[in-house]
Amino acid sequence: MVSDGETVVDVPTKLSARARVFATGQGRKTDPVDARSVAVVALRTEGLRQVVTDDTTVALRLLVDRRDQLGRARTDVVSRLHHLLLELVPGGAKKDLSAQQARALLGTVRPRDVVGKTRRRLASELIGELVVIDKKIKTAKQELTDLVNSTGSRLMNLTGIGPSGAARLLGDIGDIARFTSRAHFASWSGTAPIDASSGEQNRHRLQSREPAHQPRAAHHGHRSTAP
Repeated sequence: MVSDGETVVDVPTKLSARARVFATGQGRKTDPVDARSVAVVALRTEGLRQVVTDDTTVALRLLVDRRDQLGRARTDVVSRLHHLLLELVPGGAKKDLSAQQARALLGTVRPRDVVGKTRRRLASELIGELVVIDKKIKTAKQELTDLVNSTGSRLMNLTGIGPSGAARLLGDIGDIARFTSRAHFASWSGTAPIDASSGEQNRHRLQSREPAHQPRAAHHGHRSTAP
């Protein structure tokens, strides 16, 4: 909608919920009522953040999703390869295999029966697939590193955060300015401490649910929508 020239603003969920209650007298959600509540808040509330296109954020999400897909594909290939090597190599093979290690193991066996030869051929094919996937993962990691660095983010300077983790955070969070405070961000991300005190014991825990929904979006026209 932004790309088509529409003016789009973020509508906080709490504001749209209040408008829905005022309009209906109860908090039940239906698509027409929800859309109207979002539109009313968008039209009558000043200071709502205007949504702008951010190609870098979209690219980060696309690349990190691709990296995750490659990781799952690698796990699947290694699992199938490990299963075949268990049948071919005396004593089996470790689960965390590199393509080079698997090829070395496969080179130690020369089965003579049809089943063994078939297993060896399939294992060799899987090793080839693993090599290709590893190359794609290496390329994806470099692309993510370059793109994260281009944003000026220092997330990768933190211990335990690599290119994929940084890209996921930046891609999912988007414009940090949409959060009015650190507490607002903590609540959205599910990291705000919740009071779990009992009796004389004062303690807190983190939210066990997924991050809160992002604000609703509405544009100044005859329609409203939510991402």
